Amino acid sequence: MSDTFRCPTCKAAVRVDAKFCGKCGRVFKPRGTFAPIENAPALNLATAPSSVAPEKRIGDYRIVGTWRRAEDFDARVYEVHARTIDDVPARGLAIEEHQPLSSAMLKQFQALTPHPNLAAILDQSTDDTGNYFLIVEYVAGPLLNQLPVPAPDAAAVQLARELVLIVNDLNERGWGLQAARFWAAESLNRFQKAFALNAPKLCIGSRQVKNWGANSKR
Repeated sequence: MSDTFRCPTCKAAVRVDAKFCGKCGRVFKPRGTFAPIENAPALNLATAPSSVAPEKRIGDYRIVGTWRRAEDFDARVYEVHARTIDDVPARGLAIEEHQPLSSAMLKQFQALTPHPNLAAILDQSTDDTGNYFLIVEYVAGPLLNQLPVPAPDAAAVQLARELVLIVNDLNERGWGLQAARFWAAESLNRFQKAFALNAPKLCIGSRQVKNWGANSKR
């Protein structure tokens, strides 16, 4: 499986090491950047257009920094803090995509992404333009060079492939995030119902996250 991404201008498939798009000529930046958000005005992405920058909130999550691997990726990563969970500050990552995942795509994504650094899908959110956010627990660890197995859904494969490359770059920059009772169990239950999931638990890899928010105390 070759490592490719969608050109954000013309949506053509381009290799990850390409310096420009062969179809439309768009030039890509070679590396990603992380920008702390300190004095940005408060915004709620549930009501604010995604073109407004810098973003400050995704629902109840306070965004403390944004990170984009390069202009060659549609997805952006936000380091987010929940207000509090039982008076404990909570941390994680919000990964932006430009289309929602169907329940089938979500299951495929979970199945083909046993990434050691993405421990759990914790929540989901959508802004008013339909941009979709997966809230995930991120833990620093070893790099993963490729996806372990292919999947029939191209969109799920593309999302997982982009996340592998994103997380690898996060690891190289030393992003070690620890989550503390990040999301309550009832929120995970709502997440399951939203995607009509019948499985008793959500997981990536071998880590079970049913009631994770109530039981984890890392």
